Amino acid sequence: MHIKKLSICGFKSFQHLTVVDDLSKGHNAIVGKNGSGKSNLFHAIEFLFGEEYARLSAQRRQGLMHQGNGKTLSAFVEITFDNSDKKFPNKSDSIIIRREISNVKEVYYLNSKEIRRNSIMELLETACLFTKNSYNIIKQGKIQQIAIGNDKQRLDLLREISGVKYFDEQLQSWHKNLQKSDDNLLKYDDLINNELEKQFLIFDKQKHAFKKFHKLNTKRKCLEYATYQRDLNSNKNDLDIINLELNKTNIPSSKKQINKIIELITKEEDKLKDVDNELKSVEEQNNGLIDEKNELNKITESLDMEIADLEDEITRIKEEESNINKELSSVNKKIAEKENNSQYNYQALKEKKDQIMLQLAEKEQKRDELYSKEGRNVFFSDQSTRDNWITNELTQLKKQINNEITLKEKINNDLTIDKQNEKQKIDIKQKYINEMNEIKKLIDENNTEYHMISRNLNEEKCNRKILIRRENEIQQNLKIIQDKQQEIEKKLKFSILQGIKSVEKIYNDENIDGYHGTVADNISCDDNLYRAVSTVAKNRLFHHIVDTETIGIEILEKMKDKNLSGDVTFLPVNRVHSKYINYPTNKDCCPLVSKITCSDEQFDKIIGSIFGKTLVVRNIDTALNLETNLNCVTLSGDQVFSDGTMFGGFTNAQSNLELYYDYQKICEEYKQCEIELNAIKEEIIINSGKINNYIDPQQILSTKIERNKQNLKQLMINISTIKEELNIMENCKIKKEENLFIISSNLEKLYAKEKCLEDELKQDFSHERLTPDQRDLKNLIDEIQELQNQKQSINEQLKLDNKFKNEYEILIKHREELNKIIYNNSMVKKVNKLTTLKEEKENIETQFHKVSNDIEYLNEKIENLSTKKGKILEVIENLKKQKKQYEDILKDLENQVRSLIIDKKNKEKNIEDCLKNINDMGPLPNDKARSIFDDWSTNKIFEELTRVNIELEKLGNINNNFSNYEDYISKREWIIQRHGDAQERNIIIRNTIEELGLQKKEESAAMFKQINDNFVNIFKELVPDGQAKLVMLSGGNNNDQDDFDPDELVGIGISVSFDKKNCQMENLKKFSGGQKSIVALALIFAIQSYNPAPFYLFDEIDQALDPEYRKTVAKMIQKMSKNAQFITTTFRTELLQNAQKFYGVQCQNKISRVITVSKAEAINFIDEDLADK
Repeated sequence: MHIKKLSICGFKSFQHLTVVDDLSKGHNAIVGKNGSGKSNLFHAIEFLFGEEYARLSAQRRQGLMHQGNGKTLSAFVEITFDNSDKKFPNKSDSIIIRREISNVKEVYYLNSKEIRRNSIMELLETACLFTKNSYNIIKQGKIQQIAIGNDKQRLDLLREISGVKYFDEQLQSWHKNLQKSDDNLLKYDDLINNELEKQFLIFDKQKHAFKKFHKLNTKRKCLEYATYQRDLNSNKNDLDIINLELNKTNIPSSKKQINKIIELITKEEDKLKDVDNELKSVEEQNNGLIDEKNELNKITESLDMEIADLEDEITRIKEEESNINKELSSVNKKIAEKENNSQYNYQALKEKKDQIMLQLAEKEQKRDELYSKEGRNVFFSDQSTRDNWITNELTQLKKQINNEITLKEKINNDLTIDKQNEKQKIDIKQKYINEMNEIKKLIDENNTEYHMISRNLNEEKCNRKILIRRENEIQQNLKIIQDKQQEIEKKLKFSILQGIKSVEKIYNDENIDGYHGTVADNISCDDNLYRAVSTVAKNRLFHHIVDTETIGIEILEKMKDKNLSGDVTFLPVNRVHSKYINYPTNKDCCPLVSKITCSDEQFDKIIGSIFGKTLVVRNIDTALNLETNLNCVTLSGDQVFSDGTMFGGFTNAQSNLELYYDYQKICEEYKQCEIELNAIKEEIIINSGKINNYIDPQQILSTKIERNKQNLKQLMINISTIKEELNIMENCKIKKEENLFIISSNLEKLYAKEKCLEDELKQDFSHERLTPDQRDLKNLIDEIQELQNQKQSINEQLKLDNKFKNEYEILIKHREELNKIIYNNSMVKKVNKLTTLKEEKENIETQFHKVSNDIEYLNEKIENLSTKKGKILEVIENLKKQKKQYEDILKDLENQVRSLIIDKKNKEKNIEDCLKNINDMGPLPNDKARSIFDDWSTNKIFEELTRVNIELEKLGNINNNFSNYEDYISKREWIIQRHGDAQERNIIIRNTIEELGLQKKEESAAMFKQINDNFVNIFKELVPDGQAKLVMLSGGNNNDQDDFDPDELVGIGISVSFDKKNCQMENLKKFSGGQKSIVALALIFAIQSYNPAPFYLFDEIDQALDPEYRKTVAKMIQKMSKNAQFITTTFRTELLQNAQKFYGVQCQNKISRVITVSKAEAINFIDEDLADK
């Protein structure tokens, strides 16, 4: 046995839960700084079972609880002992002892069960762990106390350890008893020799008067006895008559009828309660269905309105589409006409106009040049001047022509690039249009799929509602069944039912052969025998039948392993033996066992052992009249036992057997409901899975549709943007073409001017107009006029074509708007939505009809239950009326009986007085003396009694003296007897004192010798060069160390030698503190070897030791730790060398905690601590 785990919480510096586990069964070393809480760790162990902490006041309990930050309301210390060696008388391999304290109380626990302290102490002593005078816990200063102690203190120490103190206490107690016994003997001797002898002499002188008084007194007693006896007989006769009258009254029968009615009322009230519960449950279901019906009705109305609105909208859209389609057809027709009639004419006219404009510009330029030429001929004086000017002018013209050509080339390049960009834009636009058509198609497909999923989802949601409603119904049924179970569990013993459940669980889990259920499970009988069977069997009804006791033990062990509770009693078939019983042959009775059917013939002897010695009788009177040694029982449960005792009385409760069968049925109903509930829950889980399977795709489709709509919207925006860009490009193109035409026209003019100047330069200078020039001018004027006429005609045609073009563009735009309206008013989505709504409405209507049918069924059920409830109430009312009638009859009978009972009590009082008078007479004369007056009349007896009393009065005080004489005789006999008893007790006390003295001497001598031998040997191990021994110091002349009287010892001395060279033994006082400490440790080890403990706690025992002795002490602990557990604290490394486990104690903010450390860490800590010091 050893400490396996230590748990501390709230104790001293350990505010928080501190667990020191996995302690070694050998040597455990603890290190820590001063004030860290090492000693508190030992105090915690001592607190659990140490004598110092046995009885704590509230103030002291408060002082033991943590006093730091945070209010500590309670504290506990818990130690787990390893019990694998079974030193504790317990089958468990671990024993947990716990002590809790608070300001109010303290509690001990053993394996989590509350227990008294005395029981804990007794348990510890069985494991050789003595809580009183134990030296297995050595606290700080204990070594020093022993080292500096005197001889007397060492003697007291050894007396405590050896048990001599116990003998002294016993001897002291027995000596007190001896003194009391001697005092009692002296008291009795004084009474016998003085007081009794004096009284005897006085009574001897009145002897003759006493004889006459005795004769008259005897006669008086006989006469008084005769008088009292006649009164007694008279009163007894009267009492018998009253008892006959009481027996004639039929109160039990009336009470029985009332009790039967009460039982019927109780049963009907139970039925009423069941009906009320069922009615309440059905009404709750009905109210729930009505609410659901109203909700479905609201949903239906909402769907009807939504469907109507949607249908109206679809009709409107159809009409709009029809009108738009007609309009679109008309627009398309107009566009076709425009395309056929105007598109190519406009382009040709435009090109023709451009050519005319170029020709016109050229002609006009030539005309202007001819006019200029005429002017120059007038302006210039000679040809050279003219030629110079023409030459300069040609130079300027060439520059202008080059600039115009460059600009024209740039515009042509721009037009080429714009044409390419326009083609790209048109391709992108077409791509977007194709993508838009694909997305529209995809949206339609997704909407169709979304509609199908929504329809399936709605169906599953409807199914879920139905399943949840069914689940609620089953749960309500389960609650009703649980209430019934609890009612039966209150009537039957719950622990027995719990035991039956536990055994059934083990049987079902383990499939144990040889278990056959309870007695009640294996018998059957008529309903009217239930109470009789239950009364006879009592708790044996619930005993468990097994083939052998081994099976019972196996089941019990498995119950313990699985922590299953309950009361269980087994009936092993192999241990039950039935005897043959000779039953009486009487028509008013029969064996109870003959009315019981057993499930298996092998159990007949068990049934016989329980019911075989009981007869079933009609009533109690029949049982009383039977001459048999068997027990009897009535159908109502009244019993008459073979010894004549009776048991019974009315009870309106059900019999245990009936309750048990009802409980079994209810449990079976509960199981069926649980099975159905689990099936419903599984269906709900499956339904939830289906709903989730629909919800996820629905959400995905919804996301896809929304995303596609966004994409479609973006595509439409992109197409619109491209259209705008194309329009801008078209406008730019027109402007550039116009600029190009102007540049071309300017070039033609410049070329014409250049040609005219070059021609003029070749001609001779003349101030007169030349004939060819005149002719050319005239032709030019005519041509210009012709071209202007053509231009005017083409402009008029272009105006018409431009009007057609504008109308064409308007028609194209209008067609696009119509197509957009048609798409936006697409009925696919709305038709799908309409279909979904109609299907949803159809599902709601189906659900509505089902709910309506359920409501109709429940209303019918409510009506039936209400009718049933009314009938039950009517039955209860009738039963209460019957009960009132019987109670009135019973009241009259009770008044009659009450009067008879008063008379009976008076007679019984008279009988009691007569008997008391007879008893008060004391010892009576013999029967012969009393029988003389049997034939006398009552008057004659009274006359004789009067005469005798007169004679006695004449004797005067003799009467009192005679009474004193009788008292004296009795007192004398009593004192002599007590004197003899006191002498015997005195002898016993003296013998006991003598035996205790011998035992004390023998055990003391053996103890002193054993401890001395241990001390010599241990000191030799601790100090190899030294030697030591204990010296018995006697108060007398006897100093023999082997033969001495413990009572004569005055002290224990110690002779020590530490030097091998100097073998002379010296007194301990001459040595140093370290040497004294090693001697004290040797003595402690010697005491522990004499009285070994399972574990030892040493708190800094090496504090004052020299280094050489610390090593030997460490070796001694290592040696002793093979048979016991050591827990030590130290500030030196020597004790750590051979330890198995190491722990460190740390303290922060006055809160201690314990951590597991390695050997190296522990040694390093001590080295650092020593370095700091």
